[in-house]
Amino acid sequence: MRRIDTIFVHHSASPKATTTVEDIRHWHLERGWKDIGYHFIIENDGTVQFGRPEAEIGSHTKRQNRFSIGICVVGNTNVEPPSPPQIQSLKVLCQSLFEKYNLTWKSVYGHKDFGQTECPGRMLYALLQQLKQGLG
Repeated sequence: MRRIDTIFVHHSASPKATTTVEDIRHWHLERGWKDIGYHFIIENDGTVQFGRPEAEIGSHTKRQNRFSIGICVVGNTNVEPPSPPQIQSLKVLCQSLFEKYNLTWKSVYGHKDFGQTECPGRMLYALLQQLKQGLG
């Protein structure tokens, strides 16, 4: 297993109702990537889908993938907030990863913390800041 010291949260920037894990995988394969770039995808109903295996380096945050896990919340959180089930699943998934890799909320970042992007969208980013401060 590889060392993990960071978790990056993303949004798909696409409509919740019409975006599937296979859509995201297809988009990433079209970019020439070997597979979906994220390790986990959280659907609108809170279902957590597996993307790239955790043992493999992801393709989600430029120059930050080697020691990180990528989580994508389906939807455009510049337009609408993550659903309550997505929020709950994100918390549970992160807690599981914290235990597995000895991390805390201080190890969780939005994509935009390390790149020039709006990702993970302003509403999801605000939620991450609350969680990091122990307010979520």
